Amino acid sequence: MALLCIGSAQADTAQTAEAGPASEPTRPLAYVALRNAAAVLALDIDSGETVARIPVGPLPLGTTASRDGTRVAVVTRERTAVELIDTRTQEVIGQWLFRDLLRTAYEAKLSTAGLSDPTEGQIVSVLSRYTIGSVILSGRGDTLFVIGREGTILRFDVDSGKADMFGFQLGISPEFQALFGPSLHIFDAVGRLSADDRRLFVPDANRNGMMILDAEKLEVIGELPGLIYGNFDLARDDSLLAMLAFHFDVADLSAFTVRRVGRADYNPTHGGFAGATSSAHWPVALSPDAHILYAPRNDALGRGSATKPTMVVALDTRSGKRLAMRHIGDQPTDGLAVSPDGRRVVVVAPASNAVHVLDAQSLAPIRVIEVGPTPQAGVHFVVSAGK
Repeated sequence: MALLCIGSAQADTAQTAEAGPASEPTRPLAYVALRNAAAVLALDIDSGETVARIPVGPLPLGTTASRDGTRVAVVTRERTAVELIDTRTQEVIGQWLFRDLLRTAYEAKLSTAGLSDPTEGQIVSVLSRYTIGSVILSGRGDTLFVIGREGTILRFDVDSGKADMFGFQLGISPEFQALFGPSLHIFDAVGRLSADDRRLFVPDANRNGMMILDAEKLEVIGELPGLIYGNFDLARDDSLLAMLAFHFDVADLSAFTVRRVGRADYNPTHGGFAGATSSAHWPVALSPDAHILYAPRNDALGRGSATKPTMVVALDTRSGKRLAMRHIGDQPTDGLAVSPDGRRVVVVAPASNAVHVLDAQSLAPIRVIEVGPTPQAGVHFVVSAGK
């Protein structure tokens, strides 16, 4: 397992940052991967300036930031590795191969349970072929949650190197099945972590609903029936969950109730709901007050093409009404986020090699930032950083 540059220099940086003045001015930075340039850009979305160009492994994909804005994770090497960027130094501070993390977690579970590998290495060989669907960072960026495209969830503590896994089944024995949890079918390999880092939300088609796990123990603690196919986001205060696919559903996380606020019927002249997404590459994002859900919209089925313009829609989570809509290009998007202050929406458009910055209320264009070959991002990739 490869680990780069995590040590005393990082701690010194953190202490310096904490000792800085509370009134230090900040600027919103969007972290966008350039898939065909093996780099991540830190873009000032207010000025359009490229603050940093950070070399990473080949074929980087989605980026996601910790809630405190100090770290950004990026998937690289054709979905087989994850790298961690320190936003204060704009450097990669760690990189890990997914197969190594899975093997560490697998062997640790067997050791804790006092079991030996019942397949004599065959399972390790199977795990070595698993690939990454998405990555979630804890609030301080010290824990990685990696959701595999095959359905396995991995939890990795960056500082201690400890790894755990959930949702891996080969039907070997009841004892083995109980140790690794049920088989999962996670739609588009997406998930979200609650603001308090205590709950992990993943849609599981095998359970026909949204599965809720204890993020520390990786144990199922609840579920929301019916929420399966689509992308979703959590409110910053953990009050609600909004999911958009062929329907628009909102879940009250205090009462554990789900209500349908709209259908994904496409009609650009209709004043009500219009806009859907059904792919992890077209993520949705809630405003800071959770009153608005922003989503990319392509053609009637949510699929982009050269002749169907891409739009961004703003939807009211209470009524389902469309509040605003903006055409931004003729190809699908690959990344959407709201700035921490809620004033801007950032949309990544790979086909035009550009990042679009929109006003969050009207979706009026503020600027288009030309960035280079095949930009891609994920969710929550915009942070507030010191100038």
